[in-house]
Amino acid sequence: MNRKMILTGMAMVGSVLMSALALAQTPAPTYESLRDGILTAKCLKCHSAGSTSDANQMPFDTYAALLADVDDSGTKILIPGDVNDSILNKALVKTPPSMPPKKSGIPPLTPEELATVQLWIQNGAPEK
Repeated sequence: MNRKMILTGMAMVGSVLMSALALAQTPAPTYESLRDGILTAKCLKCHSAGSTSDANQMPFDTYAALLADVDDSGTKILIPGDVNDSILNKALVKTPPSMPPKKSGIPPLTPEELATVQLWIQNGAPEK
């Protein structure tokens, strides 16, 4: 092998290791971190108790509201640990995405934001 190939290989391995280290140092998402970031930017304009939108019937502005039943049948917005059956995730992964609605003018979640929300649900949706 020539020296250039070895150095290129070492640089690639170093890059992968640095990315893995950065991910390992990223704190696990919590409701508080989502509320202060993704939820505020993409959801709370409509999904808050003070909103005039119809979506205020499914508020996300408190942790308790996310865990509450949304109707008399026991349907929940969020099922901690169950990404696939959580209404929150289903609304975000629809094709085309239904949340946030196009008419809101709010851009859809990025793949990274969606992955963060899904990781939070999968990890049991911790509050803090």
